[in-house]
Amino acid sequence: MARFDPKQIDGRVQALVDFGHASGGEDFNASVTVAAPWVRADSIITCTVDTKATPDHSGEDALAEGLRAYPSNIVPGIGFDILVSAPDGTWGRYYVNASGV
Repeated sequence: MARFDPKQIDGRVQALVDFGHASGGEDFNASVTVAAPWVRADSIITCTVDTKATPDHSGEDALAEGLRAYPSNIVPGIGFDILVSAPDGTWGRYYVNASGV
């Protein structure tokens, strides 16, 4: 089995994804477009939801909400979208991370 070498990571990006304001109700899906000039058509991108606190939530909220993040709409040399799903619905902003090889 091949071992992962962190030196092989082509790029990393962090962004805030916004599910909307609490007074507007909860949503199940949100997305953010990120610039990633390092991304290629054959890149393998891993997305994660960060547990860093945001203006709307403490760090644990992302875990409690069961948020999942996925890459989508990859445009080589430009960037991609990060789609985030909340199985029970949520509101506010969360940090998401992506890295690619």
